[in-house]
Amino acid sequence: HSKRLMKKILHSIVTNLSDVITGYLPPAIAAAAVFAAALFAICAIRAYKKGVNSKDALKRSAPAVFSASALLFYITILYYATVLNRLSMPEYDPFSNPYGGWLIEDMTFYYDFSALLNIFMFIPLCLFLIWFLKYALKKKYTIKTLLILCGSVGFLLSAGIEISQIFLKAGTFQFADLFYNTLGAVIGVPGCLVLIKIAQKARHAVKKRQTGLNHIK
Repeated sequence: HSKRLMKKILHSIVTNLSDVITGYLPPAIAAAAVFAAALFAICAIRAYKKGVNSKDALKRSAPAVFSASALLFYITILYYATVLNRLSMPEYDPFSNPYGGWLIEDMTFYYDFSALLNIFMFIPLCLFLIWFLKYALKKKYTIKTLLILCGSVGFLLSAGIEISQIFLKAGTFQFADLFYNTLGAVIGVPGCLVLIKIAQKARHAVKKRQTGLNHIK
């Protein structure tokens, strides 16, 4: 029984990862690349019109362009996984099970981890938002504000997905999705801030080491 259980769990994990790598990543990368190229082109044109060195202008705008493109990349993956990827499938009844989706379901050959996935796929939202706010909008926020902001954006993004599924008949509307998506966006804030602090300490340690080596030389 335990072997069968592990086999179903592994099959579920591998299937979901395969969907992300082969199905969702390529269109997201393409969309982000086109968007970044368009932004760089706009920056170059504006620099040319103002008589500014295009190379310097592109270098200064690179962090903002990449942060905006990364946010679009993430949102594209979400929408492709939850809406666009289902357009070629038979039409769903959007209101067939609005109160379902709260638990992990034991299917015949795999486990439906939708409840957990709805949390995990919104956790990275905070990272992309902070990057966008810092480099594109040049703004910083307190932890409390980030919790409110990420929770609000997560809820609105989730609501947009649910509404799209209703009108395009590309999925089922479920209150559980709204709750779990918003929860994931909020959970991502402390985790993201911890990762940022670790990265800052690591960068500081590297700089300190390099400075020490330069003094020795």
